[in-house]
This record gives sequence, structure tokens and C-alpha cells, in this order.
Amino acid sequence: PRDPGAAAVPADPAAPRAGSQVPHWSFLFGFAAGYSRALEDDLQGAGGGPGFDAQARLRLLGPFYLTGGYGWQELARGTPVPGAPQDEPGDAPDLRLGGAWAGLALLPSSPRPTTARVYLEGGLGRYEVEHVVVASADEAFLGYTAGMGLLVPVGDAAVVDVGARALHLVNLDLGTDSDRHTILGFRVGINLLGQ
Repeated sequence: PRDPGAAAVPADPAAPRAGSQVPHWSFLFGFAAGYSRALEDDLQGAGGGPGFDAQARLRLLGPFYLTGGYGWQELARGTPVPGAPQDEPGDAPDLRLGGAWAGLALLPSSPRPTTARVYLEGGLGRYEVEHVVVASADEAFLGYTAGMGLLVPVGDAAVVDVGARALHLVNLDLGTDSDRHTILGFRVGINLLGQ
């Protein structure tokens, strides 16, 4: 029998019921900043630089989200290219690229509201480049983007996004042996949530 003198212990409102899951987020929108660099000799041996992203994720069904956004990246020039725009004689400006992309993301639910969630995502985009000589008449170039990381809740309406990013351009002809170029990096940002 229950002790009539025992005080009732209030239930933790943040604790889910047995066997339940925290509902999927319906919408996320945020901004991120980080650092990326070209892989090996890609983009004429460009080095690293800062990058910025704006991104949205809209839940379609279960853990699957429609995702996309705009990314901007600056890369330090490795070796100045003859004919490239220059601020001063012998000093070419850093390479810049930016573009919009769209794709799909996999973002599982979580057993608790405060638990970090792992995500995977990828998509296609069109990117423009500045301060580099392009050996074609194209103004925008096809790129595959991929990302993975963690979404860490910091309240009921926001999460911190920490992840790795990759961009693979497939038709950017810079007059070298290959028109394929890869950029790898990381981003840290904040996302606002829609439940």
C-alpha cells in the first residue's frame, strides 16, 4: 500500500513517455560561417578562406527534409594566373565563388528534446566564380554539395549546427588538365526551429 505521508514527485515535463520520441522539427532556417580550402591542386592550387551559408530545411515525410540555400566562399590564390583581374601589378585578388543549391536531408528524431541529432544532406547547385580566368563561355557551373554534422539544441526554438561541407564542381574549365574541382571545409551556425 502507498504511504499516505509520502510526498508526490512531480513528473519531469521534458521527459518523454516510455517508447515515445520527440516529434520531428517541421522547419529549420539558419546562417553559418566557417573555413574551407581547395583539395590538392584544384582551383589552380587555391588555399583556404572564409565562407558563409544561409540554409533552410523543410520536413517532407518522417526524417526526410527538402533543403537548400546559398553559399559564398573565398579562397586564397595559390599562384597568380596571367590575365586574371589584379588589384595591383603582380598581386591577383583571392578567388571567390557563390551559388544556390537544393537537395534532400536526412534528420532523424530524438528520444529527448535536449539530445543532439546527426544529419546527412546533399544536393545540386549552380555556382559563379570571380577573379579567375575561365576557359569557356559559361557564366555558372554545376556543383554537387554534401554535408554532415550535429544539430545541438540550445532551447526550445534554436539549435547550433556544427558540420563538415564538401563542394565538387564538375564543369569549371580553368585551362588545366581537369575541369573538376573539390572544396572541403567546416561550418558553425545557428538555426531557428519550427515545431
